[in-house]
Amino acid sequence: MQKPKPQKPVERKPRKVDADYLHRAALYYLQRYAATRVRLREVLLRKVARRQLLKTVQATEVQIWIPEIEKLLDRYEASGLLNDQALAETRVVNMRAAGRSARDITNKLRQKGFAPAMIENTLQENADDGGITDVEAIQKFMQKKKLGPFRRNDKVMDEKTVQKEIGTLLRAGFNYQLVRDALSMQQAAEIDLCEDP
Repeated sequence: MQKPKPQKPVERKPRKVDADYLHRAALYYLQRYAATRVRLREVLLRKVARRQLLKTVQATEVQIWIPEIEKLLDRYEASGLLNDQALAETRVVNMRAAGRSARDITNKLRQKGFAPAMIENTLQENADDGGITDVEAIQKFMQKKKLGPFRRNDKVMDEKTVQKEIGTLLRAGFNYQLVRDALSMQQAAEIDLCEDP
């Protein structure tokens, strides 16, 4: 008895790029991810470019779709689907709550396509509204990573350990003076505990 030959998978033809396709692709992306205007533009341009590689779009047509994508993005901003300011505020609050430094937050948001002025304003508004400061953030970070006063009791406090902790905090984006202050406050608290009868 012969085995039936496996059938080849049916190859789908890639969809043609049109305004409806871009609209559906953008909505699908926004359902799954919170995105900035810059990020959504990159995604849509990549979809058009991918179609060009598959020969469903001519190379000259890629440039034709840029104004259409911009109109789509303007429409989404007007309707509130895209709101870079609200997204920046949410990300800043969440990152601060996780113990991230202002420098680290700035770098992460720039990578995501937020404007530098927007990032600076959002960080300032967060600080003005009683949000978490770098001093509170470094304490949260130290607690999360078990550094400084939050380190395990069996871990020896020597110069090598202090240097490692300083390096970890500096790489996290906290400035040197703040790191030294946080660790020296912790050492003073340990000395006070030892001296108390």
